[in-house]
Amino acid sequence: MAPAEFFGAMLPAIIATRRDIFDAAPGRLCVIVHGVGAWTITFGDHTSKTAVEPQLDFDADLVATFTPKGFQTLLAGEPLDVEHGEPVWMGDLKLLDRFGRLLVPPSRGGIAARIANL
Repeated sequence: MAPAEFFGAMLPAIIATRRDIFDAAPGRLCVIVHGVGAWTITFGDHTSKTAVEPQLDFDADLVATFTPKGFQTLLAGEPLDVEHGEPVWMGDLKLLDRFGRLLVPPSRGGIAARIANL
């Protein structure tokens, strides 16, 4: 999936369905995909028109940079490594955790399965 498609369509749909995670606390995450573009995610209000914007924001609480292949690896849920171009993070890594929790679907199954994922 192209980053523009992910940030333009898929992520807003995820935010709409996982608004409890998105709204839990404020913060700005800027994701830069080298040679492709930059997007800023502003956590805290899923109804905001500026929740996901195609813009570079070096003043964000966390700035994360990826190679295009590294970003695709992240979206596929695979481990990142030097071969795929390790990302560079600068800032509050708690936002990266929240971003990851948005992308991972909620656990289904018995109570033991749900507790194991906590």
